[in-house]
Amino acid sequence: MLAAGLLGVSEFRTRGEAVRPADEVFSASRSTIRALPHTMLWAWERPEDLNFIDPRESGVSFLAETINIDIENVNDIERLNSRAAGDLRFRVTPRRQPLRVPAGTSLMAVARIEMRSVRSDLVATLKTADAVAVAGAIARIAEVRGVIGIQIDFDATVSQRVFYAAILRELRQRIPKEMPISITALGSWCFGDAWLDALPIDEAVPMLFRMGVDDRNIRLRLVRGDDFSSAVCRMSEGVSTDEVAPDISGAAKSGRRIYWFHPRSWTAAAFHETVKGAGQ
Repeated sequence: MLAAGLLGVSEFRTRGEAVRPADEVFSASRSTIRALPHTMLWAWERPEDLNFIDPRESGVSFLAETINIDIENVNDIERLNSRAAGDLRFRVTPRRQPLRVPAGTSLMAVARIEMRSVRSDLVATLKTADAVAVAGAIARIAEVRGVIGIQIDFDATVSQRVFYAAILRELRQRIPKEMPISITALGSWCFGDAWLDALPIDEAVPMLFRMGVDDRNIRLRLVRGDDFSSAVCRMSEGVSTDEVAPDISGAAKSGRRIYWFHPRSWTAAAFHETVKGAGQ
């Protein structure tokens, strides 16, 4: 049982044969994601003791694994194209730090994908079988004890989007139909970039911090009342405790789930000062 104790990410339980859902899958998975708490805490790769949260009000989205895909150092395009299907070299690093949560906490397991290559000619050599292999590595975290959803964190470039979409489609086929798929999304993706709407996901969390060159433009659009054009971006938002969150207030924007990032290990004081202080 997960009772105010340690969640060992290396501990898996079998859910049985993978579910292959039909088109109506979203009716089940979106029902589950709507039931998640209004407040979600990101627990990244550091020791986290979150026994101070009330699981009726707050959930946890924790880094479960990091997948590193490196094709940048392979310069022989012909060799990349001729390799066996699915023969993609990638490294999966499971969570190494302890995570403690109260019994009954809603848990979302995060898979972070890091792909070094930004060269479109190299990315074009990735095959469907490669996406299947990566999706299989992600699907495994669906079996972590207590997990009710999967979140993918991948800052995909334009040339990587086709590969990313293939991973998500395969993942959708491999996990139970009631299990939602969430992804983190650059703020710019959510404004006028329709590629998100075609993905088999239940939620895209706009990352409204560390926005770099897009920061000023996104903040201005939100404060003047603009909303995200992609519907999947209108369910939630991601903010950080060490940045002022953009103003997205308004009747139409109320009630959205908030994912909170904290640059250090969470403490009860940090939680109450920021999350509770913000009225979440």
